[in-house]
Amino acid sequence: MIAAILLVSAPNGLNAQTDTTGNHLKQIQEKLKSDEILLEYYLSDSTLILTAVTNDVIYSSCQSVDLWFLTIVKRFSRSLKTAGYYNFYVSGQTLYAFLVAPIEDLLLGKKRMIIIPGEELNGLPFEAFIRCHNYSEPFTPKNSHYLVQDFEIIYHWSLRKWEEPFNCNPEPELLFIGFSPVIKTKSAISTIPFSLKETTEIGRLFKKKGYPDQQIFIQFSGEESFVKNVTRGKIIHLATHCISGKYDDHPGGFIFTGFQPEEKAAHPSPGLLTSEEIRDLHLNADLLVLNSCSSYRGFMSAGMNSVYFSRNFMIAGVHNILSTLWNVTDEYAHHFMIDFYRRWLSGKTYSEALREVKLQMISNPKTALPLVWAPYILMGQ
Repeated sequence: MIAAILLVSAPNGLNAQTDTTGNHLKQIQEKLKSDEILLEYYLSDSTLILTAVTNDVIYSSCQSVDLWFLTIVKRFSRSLKTAGYYNFYVSGQTLYAFLVAPIEDLLLGKKRMIIIPGEELNGLPFEAFIRCHNYSEPFTPKNSHYLVQDFEIIYHWSLRKWEEPFNCNPEPELLFIGFSPVIKTKSAISTIPFSLKETTEIGRLFKKKGYPDQQIFIQFSGEESFVKNVTRGKIIHLATHCISGKYDDHPGGFIFTGFQPEEKAAHPSPGLLTSEEIRDLHLNADLLVLNSCSSYRGFMSAGMNSVYFSRNFMIAGVHNILSTLWNVTDEYAHHFMIDFYRRWLSGKTYSEALREVKLQMISNPKTALPLVWAPYILMGQ
């Protein structure tokens, strides 16, 4: 029997923004496991609407908000990237109180959260919300309890897209394919010294698990090589630079060997995989790992709309994407990925492996700050 607690009155256009019609939510319930909860948000200048769905409950709430709340959202994001722990701690608790606490009772027995954040909250790492009421100072990672310490967290950009069946593109022939362009240019774009080591060590992990003939690594790869071979992998790993905005008159995209930013006449330059080119790929990958700086969000279009690399890869046929919300350190990114693949190859799901890596980093004083572990998010089904 399905129990439903539905919002009686809502702002005009709510269904268009959140896809939360009663019949549709009941269909979502049938797809959820007993240990999962799906949360969908709609945030305007004055209203925050939260819809929570489990396999037996549908709940919706409407809260009034003002510019103060929007300021808290921005402060939380800014303090994460600058390691401003005081502002992060206070805003992290506040966001938990508004965005998660209203459905606290529904979290009992749940281990996985599926979050549809909506445009205004997109790119906000819910994992780093503070799930405690410890106001003692100093505020440090040691006296914080993060949401990720209790739940696996997966994101998606659309409730309807989340429930859609996968595409019918050809089945990949290889379990794993990795790309490490190892950029070498005369421009200000630096090389990525750990990327080559990263793909080599990942290869060893797959070999130990008995997959020597189910993997391929393409080093010093150009854009044409990527486009030609990327459809062959069920799991795709890309370790390169990401331009998440316009750079020297070039559009955003992923850099490959041969990229020459000084050649401004070419728009885009050879060696740059752009957002439009991503959408034209015909993929059927179960996981894509974008181990690049700020690889989740793309850039603002001429019409002031956000372009998301991760979303375009999903449109192209990728089922799940592991990407980054802000710049990451090459060495830490390398260790993060090796640990992730090691845990996944041991039998963990993607979300389980990701959470365990983050918990390990939180337990280490050198990597305990959310600045280091929070940028990595999993998006998908």
